[in-house]
Amino acid sequence: MRYLFITASASVLLSGCSWMDKVGLGASSNVQNATYAQYGGANLGCVVQYISAPPPPGCLPHQVTLAGAGMGYDMGSGHGAGYNNYAGGFAQQPNFGDPVYATAGFGSHADSSVHRSSHSIDAQPNFKTPKFRGSLSLGLEKSYNGYFSRSGDLAGPTAIVTAYDPNTFAEGFTSGVTVDGNLTTVTYSALIEDRDIVDLEYDDIYKAPTNLQAGVEYILSPKSTIFGNVGYSYADGENVEVARVQGELRRTESVQSYDDMGVAVGAPVVNIGFIPNVDITRFKMDFSDYKSHDLELGYRHYLNPILTNETDATVTPFVSAALGATHVNELSVNVQQEQLFFQRAFDDDEYVFYNVVLPDTRTVLAEDQWLPKAALNAGVEWQMSPRSALAFETGIKYQGGRDFVGGGSAEDNYSIPFTVRGSYNF
Repeated sequence: MRYLFITASASVLLSGCSWMDKVGLGASSNVQNATYAQYGGANLGCVVQYISAPPPPGCLPHQVTLAGAGMGYDMGSGHGAGYNNYAGGFAQQPNFGDPVYATAGFGSHADSSVHRSSHSIDAQPNFKTPKFRGSLSLGLEKSYNGYFSRSGDLAGPTAIVTAYDPNTFAEGFTSGVTVDGNLTTVTYSALIEDRDIVDLEYDDIYKAPTNLQAGVEYILSPKSTIFGNVGYSYADGENVEVARVQGELRRTESVQSYDDMGVAVGAPVVNIGFIPNVDITRFKMDFSDYKSHDLELGYRHYLNPILTNETDATVTPFVSAALGATHVNELSVNVQQEQLFFQRAFDDDEYVFYNVVLPDTRTVLAEDQWLPKAALNAGVEWQMSPRSALAFETGIKYQGGRDFVGGGSAEDNYSIPFTVRGSYNF
């Protein structure tokens, strides 16, 4: 009985000491306090200021931590030891005392977050790195260099301009009598001075094409991908002036005298007036709409992010290159002619044109065909969520010139694309 009493009394005393230590009456050697620090709480007792310092009184070697090291820097082999090995190669933002996250590089397609807790011995990186993502893009192209045709390249329209005869559109009137009087005949015509066939750029024959593309990307690494796209482009054809003819506008007045028998007396008296350097006719072409189907393969490389935050909504610049082919539709034109009113221009100084009725037939300038294409682009990509991103890009696009039906070919077309691309990780 005496032994049991002594044992019980010792237990009460030990418990009392432990309680007193918690309220500040005990020394810093409290083992429970050190154990609490080992499991991620505040290091209240077993803390040293430098690594060669001896353990504080009452602390075992494996319970000692270094001041300022925080969780995961336990110098011993306890539960908190060895948890400073974050995921290498990824941007880190540790927050001592809270769960630690490691986030992947450019944040566009690699959703590689890892969660570490110092309370779990078996915590391992749980990367979820996708290999594919789909994309959908919409853009416009502005041609900046390259001629569709130079003067005289288009055989059909050139033949029409060359065959123009202004005498076909001469105007005039006759007044007077042929018996004992005078007969006056006035004719308005023109002599050709120059035929000017204009050079046509790609922007002249159709509006800026709208391009829609769908593609798949394969992720090689956090900074590089390869992609394949299929696309469709459309643009409205333009109605553009392609040639004009300049000439000398003439007014010819002929006065013939007649006797009382109605017989011409002598030769007519002719007076000629003229106005040089006048546009006497203009030719236009109504081009068919542009349609194409595109195929391309390319490579995209991501640089370091220029904007990051704790939500992983990064903004990352990139560059890309692509090669492919484009199938363009048949290109045809309808030729239109505007003719000057000769009399009104000469007598009233009014240069008014009217439409000449021509056969409503279209002339095929180029058959449908495959053309080579290439592109160099640069842009930025905004990671909106772990799976989705939005990119804005521009650059230089090359497309080969098409062959004409009558011989010859168009020049290569260089354009500047402006594209918005959305993507989603599989």
